[in-house]
Amino acid sequence: MKKYALLLVAPLLVLFSTCKKENAPPEETALSGFLADSTSRFARGNYNRLELGYRFYASRKGRITKIGTRMPESGSYPVTIWDYDTRNIVVQQTIQQSQPNALTLQAITPFAVMPNKKYVISIFYGTASQAAYVIVSRDGSALLPFTKGSVTVVNSQFRYGDASLFPNNADNVGIYGFPEVTFVAD
Repeated sequence: MKKYALLLVAPLLVLFSTCKKENAPPEETALSGFLADSTSRFARGNYNRLELGYRFYASRKGRITKIGTRMPESGSYPVTIWDYDTRNIVVQQTIQQSQPNALTLQAITPFAVMPNKKYVISIFYGTASQAAYVIVSRDGSALLPFTKGSVTVVNSQFRYGDASLFPNNADNVGIYGFPEVTFVAD
């Protein structure tokens, strides 16, 4: 009798233990995700002595796990995440993009993101002129702000200079450059 009871209980235990397992939360890439669903268009520009990127925030608690680029040409691109309020660097890493026009993401030491805390992600274009994308709406209207998943991109940020400095100027017509961030909600 105990044998039969054990045969009935064992499958139930397996069923309940698998039901409790949760899937890992999805990775969200705000800019790439938005562009996959939008009618925005890409143009090309050449930039130097310029920090270009965008301000963003997450609506949920989570963490940023990767940063990257999608540039028209392969190369090395210095990418920085800045705390918008303090203007301090949170993460700075050079992304090696080996293929032209290919999204390249690199893992970083994840850091916690609180809801509505604003950050800026940017690429620094040094003294040599480098090709970059300019992302704008097809009809010429303001592209920003937009929300994709848990992440809202507020506006583009930029600053002219010979060194990587917090991009304190804002624009909402388009996004210049293509830095990318990966957010994972808790």
